[in-house]
Amino acid sequence: MFPVRSPGQSVGLYFDPDRIDCTGEIAPFGRVRVYVVAQTPPGQVTTGILLSLQAPPNLEVWEGDPNGLIFDPRNFPTVSGSLAGGLDLQFYPCFPPDTVVTLFEFDLFDRSDTPRSNLRLHLVGANPDSMSAQVRPQFKICDPNDPNGNLGYVDAVAHDAYLNCSGMCICTVAIEPASWSSIKHLYTKP
Repeated sequence: MFPVRSPGQSVGLYFDPDRIDCTGEIAPFGRVRVYVVAQTPPGQVTTGILLSLQAPPNLEVWEGDPNGLIFDPRNFPTVSGSLAGGLDLQFYPCFPPDTVVTLFEFDLFDRSDTPRSNLRLHLVGANPDSMSAQVRPQFKICDPNDPNGNLGYVDAVAHDAYLNCSGMCICTVAIEPASWSSIKHLYTKP
């Protein structure tokens, strides 16, 4: 049986580590920090992800760090490729099902010399081999017997982000499931 995509599994771009702000500001020759946050698939233990970043011209990953990406030192992945050309991340230990995890963060640098608005940042897939092309990012299903391998791929929903939004920039925001009693508790006095 092959894993299938469910609405809860996603990967998105945010301008804060709490994955609330999907719109940000950047000035010519300026930098902005971007967080790549994933909601792992329900019922699937995952070991990594394949993805690429589509960004407007003159927006580049800041090269101040190795490969421009900053990882949590507690779970540093094996990294192949680049964010612009196709990134293959392999984490160990694997991530539990239905978990929110910051995969990495990076700084974007704007090489443009004039202010620009409505700059869309979009995640797409990366090719696991030379014979396939993926439209969406893909989670790698964990193989407990082989920490360097995987049992296949499952699509992820990509959440876009915008820089210098001047109007109705529609970015999707991750939603965390909650029971009615936990929501009601937010609005009642102790």
